[in-house]
Amino acid sequence: MAQIRVMTDDRDEGERVLQILEPLLNACTALVVGSRTTLNHRGGGLRVTYEVLRAPGATTIRVDRVGADQEVTVERADAPERQPRRRALPRGGRS
Repeated sequence: MAQIRVMTDDRDEGERVLQILEPLLNACTALVVGSRTTLNHRGGGLRVTYEVLRAPGATTIRVDRVGADQEVTVERADAPERQPRRRALPRGGRS
């Protein structure tokens, strides 16, 4: 089972995101979206999940953006630098 999950400590921000996300999910004919399930959040934030299935016969989708001439700006903190992964050595010594 695939799920889409929205989790945040800021309930108001989560609800604003869901106001955008839910119509997009419901309009997508390539997906079958289950009902909204709200989970408990100890700190008063928001946790919402949706079960998502691929629609029968769905292979590709096409998205036309309304208002594509408008610039979208997203602000975020720089992501931390990724550390290189260490290669595991075979048992018994070096390769």
